[in-house]
Amino acid sequence: MPTQNTLTYYPAITDIVKADDLPEFLSFMKTGLQSILNKIYYKNYYFSDNIAGTEAFYSLTVISKTKIALEIPGTGISLVLNPDFQDGDISSFPITLYWNWKILKFIKYFKTNQFSYSVEDLFNLGINIFNLS
Repeated sequence: MPTQNTLTYYPAITDIVKADDLPEFLSFMKTGLQSILNKIYYKNYYFSDNIAGTEAFYSLTVISKTKIALEIPGTGISLVLNPDFQDGDISSFPITLYWNWKILKFIKYFKTNQFSYSVEDLFNLGINIFNLS
């Protein structure tokens, strides 16, 4: 556990998630979201993806630089939400995301102008997508 004089650096979540990455239809939220993201930090960031781009794994711990606590009135006791065991002055929330979309392998190489849309080609495409023999 860090001592009182030790300050721990945590990078801002905006290093990996940018408000500009939002889809255009959510552009009205960019300014407010940017100010919120600037106050959120992270640690223990790991990611892995495959060469084909069809699956990825992300893991990180989201940090609130202040301990999120709710004091029980008149008791001096607080309920702390997700206290961090390495740094007792913060709250941390572990997040893991894994996705596997095999269809992306086919979309990447699919050319609509070169596809005949015949029954035979649709059948062969389905066999390839669902990995059937």
